[in-house]
Amino acid sequence: MATTTHIKFNDGLTVTDEGGGVIRVDSVGATGPAGPTGPTGPAGANGATGAQGPQGNPGATGATGPAGATGATGPTGPAGPGVPIGGTAGQVLSKIDGTNYNTQWITPGAGGAALTWQGDWVAGTYAEGDIVRYNNRLFLCTVPATTTAPEDWPPPLATSGALNILDNFNRANGALGSNWTAALAGSDPAPTINSNMAWANVSGTVEYSAYWNVTNYTGNHQCGFTIGAGLVGSGTVPVIFLGLSVTVPGGSFTGYIVQMQFLQDGSQHGAINLYRGSGGSYSLLSSSSTFTWATGDVISAKRVGSVISVYQNGILLLSSTDGSPPANGGYIGFGLSNKTSPGDVAVTDFWGGTA
Repeated sequence: MATTTHIKFNDGLTVTDEGGGVIRVDSVGATGPAGPTGPTGPAGANGATGAQGPQGNPGATGATGPAGATGATGPTGPAGPGVPIGGTAGQVLSKIDGTNYNTQWITPGAGGAALTWQGDWVAGTYAEGDIVRYNNRLFLCTVPATTTAPEDWPPPLATSGALNILDNFNRANGALGSNWTAALAGSDPAPTINSNMAWANVSGTVEYSAYWNVTNYTGNHQCGFTIGAGLVGSGTVPVIFLGLSVTVPGGSFTGYIVQMQFLQDGSQHGAINLYRGSGGSYSLLSSSSTFTWATGDVISAKRVGSVISVYQNGILLLSSTDGSPPANGGYIGFGLSNKTSPGDVAVTDFWGGTA
């Protein structure tokens, strides 16, 4: 039998080698319909646990639960210190030291001393409760007895009451200006301004004076100035003066003149004289033989009715009751005279007002 070496088959044939040199060739028929589903086989074994997944988002907050029942009342605490026992009628509780609750009952002291108005301060003894006026201020004595003067404060730009600065002369050198009229007394030329002060601008014995023409006072009034310079040493006696209640200025001067003469003894002393002028004639009403002065002192004069008073920094220097006073009211002003050289005597602030 010849050995088969080559077999040809067409599409649709199936060749099966059955071994032993047998080859079966079958034709392939069409695919038959699907058979019914067989029964479910048994479940397989569980697989291994997978890796843990990521954490999910928090859920929404749940509703608040109901309030719990009120707890039992705690025990009563110890009593506080309160007001200590003891004491008598009228006593008060006082701290002994800084320790808490360390107190004692005490009897309070009697009320303060009665207040007593003593007027302008003058040298003397004052009791607790005394009230005095000093340097245009009121002071209350708070010790049982004292001879010490109140503290001397510098005068302010405007004092309490009606005494105020009318002119501080703080301007360019030259004439006083339109608010001033020359010849407070006699036929004097007006002072001039130099270095923010009013002074007489030449040497010699000529008087320089002027009055404040803005106000003609009709009743009680006062005026003053601040000493800007005063001569100490030898030479012609320098003078500064105030005009008060000037109803007639000039040659027929009628009013009051407060004159300050600076002594030539090498120390800061002087004398104060109070004159009344009437029709150009002058009468001495009162005098203070010496007074100690300093640059910056405020010299003032006041008229209340027929009483004329002169003050230094609010301290009464002299006072006089005029038996034949001119009519109240009038102009106020100042003057300078009898100096060795310009600037020996000068004033800074000029004060004035009602009294």
